[in-house]
Amino acid sequence: MSILDHNCLFSDVHSPITIILKATHYPTSTQQAPHNTENIRLWNQEKEQKFINNKDLIKAAQIEADLENLISNNEINQTSINGITDNIATYS
Repeated sequence: MSILDHNCLFSDVHSPITIILKATHYPTSTQQAPHNTENIRLWNQEKEQKFINNKDLIKAAQIEADLENLISNNEINQTSINGITDNIATYS
């Protein structure tokens, strides 16, 4: 790391610095994953309505209202964030 000469183009009081990072390249493994891993399936458009029907829309609306109240009342604190986060985590 080094400090460069002052340049008023960048700052009226600060001098720029340079940092050199050295990296070591490690080759990636060519081993294949075990055969018992689960493959990720893409979204099946035909199941869209079933997905929508299984969602608790009342709870989703309540979470949305809680978020709007949080912002409009300017009551953003750890307790209120934790409460909304817990509601989102248990949303099904």
